[in-house]
Amino acid sequence: MATVSTEMKQCIEEIMSYKQGESQLDASITRLRDLSGLSRDVVKTFLTNVKRDNIVKFPNKFRQKKHGTTLN
Repeated sequence: MATVSTEMKQCIEEIMSYKQGESQLDASITRLRDLSGLSRDVVKTFLTNVKRDNIVKFPNKFRQKKHGTTLN
């Protein structure tokens, strides 16, 4: 059976924390960068492609009516 390093476990925990909405993008980027040694750009690209569980998309009609904004 393979063993997992402490740093790898911490990386996985941070990714899950971000995915579940428990941590913000900048904080997760910094933590993962420090743990993994990867560049900020690599970590940011990875995290911005992680689907988060706590995101609610409002319909365009709601945004336009309530806030007078338009989406591109």
